[in-house]
Amino acid sequence: MKSLPKTDSVRELVQMVSLPDGLKPSNDRDDIELLWESIFDVMPCELVALIQRINGSESEKVSCLIANVTMAWALEVAEEMGIKKAAFWPVAMALLALILEIPRLTEDGILDSDGEYSLKHT
Repeated sequence: MKSLPKTDSVRELVQMVSLPDGLKPSNDRDDIELLWESIFDVMPCELVALIQRINGSESEKVSCLIANVTMAWALEVAEEMGIKKAAFWPVAMALLALILEIPRLTEDGILDSDGEYSLKHT
């Protein structure tokens, strides 16, 4: 959102929010199992409460939810609440760019025919 021009109308249409993950500040967020368990236990209910709070106010209503596919539970919440939804996968664009460049990397000798880094190029 910060990268958008201040005059862009998208700023008025999109509202970015964050939800608590359920962990305390003292919890180890590097413990992936603990983090994911907490996310799945806490965030869906927090999202429902947020949407209900927004939709119950005098402000604009939530009309669409956009979520990273790694947070598919958010799309399920939107479905259950009758809200339009869209998923995105930020990794997809980088992966697509890499796939499209593989032939050139092979032609330039950076990758060999098996897709491995070629030592000849160094």
